[in-house]
Amino acid sequence: MISLTQPTFIVSSGRCGSTLLSDLLQLHPAVLSVSELFMANNIRAFVHARLTGRAFWRLLATPRSPMRKILTPQTCPDEFKYDFSRSNLFSQRTLPPLLYMALPRLSDEPEVLFFELEAAMIPRASAPLAEHYRFFFEWLRQRLGKKIWVERSGASLMFVDSMARLFPGAKFVHLFRDGRETALSIRDYPPLSLLAQSWFEAKRFGVDLLKPPFRLGESRALAWAEGLLGPLQPIKQRLRTKTDVSVVGAFWSEMVLSGLKSLAALPPQQVLSLSYERLVAQPKEALADLLGFIDKDLPQSAWIAQASQRIGAPRARRSGLTPAECASLEQACAGGLRALGYALVQEPQPG
Repeated sequence: MISLTQPTFIVSSGRCGSTLLSDLLQLHPAVLSVSELFMANNIRAFVHARLTGRAFWRLLATPRSPMRKILTPQTCPDEFKYDFSRSNLFSQRTLPPLLYMALPRLSDEPEVLFFELEAAMIPRASAPLAEHYRFFFEWLRQRLGKKIWVERSGASLMFVDSMARLFPGAKFVHLFRDGRETALSIRDYPPLSLLAQSWFEAKRFGVDLLKPPFRLGESRALAWAEGLLGPLQPIKQRLRTKTDVSVVGAFWSEMVLSGLKSLAALPPQQVLSLSYERLVAQPKEALADLLGFIDKDLPQSAWIAQASQRIGAPRARRSGLTPAECASLEQACAGGLRALGYALVQEPQPG
């Protein structure tokens, strides 16, 4: 019998320090920190209401076009964790999504975990999607000897409604950073830059990937379109395209505004807001608040001492922009910046 623990999700726009936070939590001996499970599933993560264990396993383990072209060692070398040199079981074309980022962060033998999970998941009977996800997390937690589990996916602010529906009572840590820096990091990260491009292009046709009924992860229509049109897309060419700062700024702002609306609908005690700037400036205090929110009974002192030493000075990207680019970026980010309490260098004039 798998016992259930209260889940915690770290949600963000992506490119604002959430990977760092996930890695820091993984240092805690009692915490299972799962990274990029939902984003690896992305367009199909929350589409199914009910499915068998075998069908759920296919969702986690079957490579799909275009994702196998988007999440690669070439497009995201720091985030992609599977080491092809240590095994010939999989090629880049056949590698299961679970092995892109999630399982290699948890074990030096991610293939062992993969095949053990397969054996546990496939015999499961038809059940609601939430039950399969819970079984997955709880199985890993018990297998690795942890007390609690936390999931973190980049750009997961768009998933808050789905996660809150599937996991009633779950806790949410909203990590955010000044959107002017975050948007530039999105632009420099091909997978998210492509998502910003796709969002901008889809809006021209009245399709908003951040809102129902076409919100990424929930829409059956998008999942169907991916299967039909995905192999035809010039993904490699699009990944090399530099996205305009105004597009990534608007994408960041819209994701933040949508995510904040979803978080505001939850009971306040289920949400912790944490800025990346505070994490850097006051690491020990910020980490203590984080761990206390996740589980007040977890031992703190040794972990905080270790984790705080791994938080370095952030990179400032705006210094490389022209004044016109800075103005365009700030104007695009303005809505999200105000909502998060960041000051604008120059408030737009009315009219």
